[in-house]
Amino acid sequence: MKYLFLDFGYVICYPTTGDWFITPYFNDYIKEHNLNRKAISNSVKYFGDILDRKVLTLREEVEMYYDFYKGIFDRLEYKIPLNDIDTIANDITYSPTKYRLFKDIREELIQLKDIYNLILLTDNWPCGEYLMNHWGLTEYFKNMYISSYYGIKKDKKEFFQIPMDEYNIDPSNILFVDDSNTPLDTAISMGIESYKMDRYNNIQEDDYKVIHDLKCLCR
Repeated sequence: MKYLFLDFGYVICYPTTGDWFITPYFNDYIKEHNLNRKAISNSVKYFGDILDRKVLTLREEVEMYYDFYKGIFDRLEYKIPLNDIDTIANDITYSPTKYRLFKDIREELIQLKDIYNLILLTDNWPCGEYLMNHWGLTEYFKNMYISSYYGIKKDKKEFFQIPMDEYNIDPSNILFVDDSNTPLDTAISMGIESYKMDRYNNIQEDDYKVIHDLKCLCR
């Protein structure tokens, strides 16, 4: 049986507010305190070193997000109470409403499970596993690999190699689905057949094999 490596964001789910780092609660907080949402979103790129930490537990994730949001608020010179920052950090870690599943994802996974060994390979934190359990999707996967557990992401071959070594998988026996170019390039360079997910039918022409759902891999 072949292995199907699946990304998390924009393959299985999407951010409710359109921004991975702004939950519904935080979005309301931004409006209530008249903060600049665009400036907050644009500041994320300055704190990648915090997001790239090796994080093993939900508690460590809360601490990571506390430092992350405090850094953003300090950069924008927002005088946000520390208790509020802690609430925002806890919310993004534990919020069950920050992401939404794509409409037919459960049906897709049920079909795929009968054809492939499913592996979740995601640049994410412990909350990714927490939500997969919350949604009842874990049972469809042979295993899940969260980048923060290893301190390495999908732009590195080494991250793909972890499940390949664990299950003795040859690259020719893997299909990979992601929505971003860099991990697709990494996978392709390893000889892994790869597909670019375009859930919103935005791509007119692309250098990658484009799919719009996972049903097409069931045939």
